[in-house]
Amino acid sequence: MITKIEIDETQIEVIPEAYLARDSAIHKAELVTTVEDAFEAQSASTAMHALNEIVKGMEASRKDAKAPALQAGRAIDAIAKDFLASAQTELTRVKRLLGEYQRVEAEKKRKAEAEARRKEQAERAAFEQAERERIQKENAGRTGTLNQDIDKAAQKFDKQVAKIKQDAAQSHAAVTGVKVRTTVKFRVIDEAALMQARPELFTPDDKKIRAALKLTKQIPGLEVWEESNAYA
Repeated sequence: MITKIEIDETQIEVIPEAYLARDSAIHKAELVTTVEDAFEAQSASTAMHALNEIVKGMEASRKDAKAPALQAGRAIDAIAKDFLASAQTELTRVKRLLGEYQRVEAEKKRKAEAEARRKEQAERAAFEQAERERIQKENAGRTGTLNQDIDKAAQKFDKQVAKIKQDAAQSHAAVTGVKVRTTVKFRVIDEAALMQARPELFTPDDKKIRAALKLTKQIPGLEVWEESNAYA
């Protein structure tokens, strides 16, 4: 989407004079093998300063050479940020709307499934009790068809359970392929209350506050809420 800047690596190089200065400084340092008297100390000092100048010079040159690229990078970031501003605002808004819808539908699904399990357990218990009583009465004097009766009763009950599960599945309408991530949000509404209750958070440091919110969402001086954002 943004015009690509071509940077030719062959244009980035160290000038020959710099190599000569570096090699000369290294040669001086190689001559220093011991420092046991004033003369050797002076030689070591000279070599150290020469190497230090090479290091400092290259560091300064590196920053100068990289500055245009950094400036171009900042310009690219600014262009991209400006281009995406309105789109990002709308994306955030739609994600929150869809995230909240998904959260509500997920809660409906959870409740529906819990109710379905409750109904299934209740109906299974009632059904099994009724079948035991019926079979005991009808088969008081015969045993040959008892297993067949039990199989038929089980098939009938399985159909009832399938109907309960189908009804539960149809009780919500979440969008498939969309996940929901719920995050805890906050803003400081009373600095004095926050300072008195939790002075270690008064910086206020987002990381410390988020860590504290994992333990409790009831912190004086903070307004805490949750936002659900959808993501693919």
